Amino acid sequence: MNKSLLLLLAVPVLAIGVLFQSSSLQADDSKLQILKFEADWCGPCQQMKPVFDKFAKKNSDIATFKSINVDDQPSIADSYNVRGLPTVVAVKDGKVVGRKTGYMNAFSLKSFVNKYK
Repeated sequence: MNKSLLLLLAVPVLAIGVLFQSSSLQADDSKLQILKFEADWCGPCQQMKPVFDKFAKKNSDIATFKSINVDDQPSIADSYNVRGLPTVVAVKDGKVVGRKTGYMNAFSLKSFVNKYK
């Protein structure tokens, strides 16, 4: 099998994968979504992980919280124009309404989420 044929076969499969990944992020457009983009190799991301997870559990009634590993799902990070880590993005009604890059403690995260709920 030549390389160009292999590429033609792979592109539709990759596109379908991106569609399934993106659709899971937009399950309920009316509810605020808080997306945290992270990586295993990112120190501040790892420091923020327990803060984010604890906050998400306590506040699941006001928003949907998702952590997205940029190495595992680079197309989602690209679609949200993530250029630094950690980046937290607030999405409401299918639109990005807020974004912050860098470590956030519990107080900062609470202020960020309350601003967009």
